[in-house]
Amino acid sequence: MPVTITLSEPVEFGQKTITELTLQEPKAKHLRKINLPPTMDDLLNIASKLAGEAPAVIDELAARDALRVAEVIGGFLEPTPATGRTA
Repeated sequence: MPVTITLSEPVEFGQKTITELTLQEPKAKHLRKINLPPTMDDLLNIASKLAGEAPAVIDELAARDALRVAEVIGGFLEPTPATGRTA
């Protein structure tokens, strides 16, 4: 399920002002090149892909917004409780 983050400080990029980021839930393809545990660089690179924004946009996030983005992505990567037997 996507998560939308309202930015504490909007980002100006070209002609547009970005006030929120919607992060899609990652798929395996987003995790191919990350370290375990992921670094902040890994998380911000994934954020760019999940939000559909250029890395330059993510680079301009306020620190508190970047940390919130990293927290949300970390939540996506946490294991979920087992719901039953798997084959």
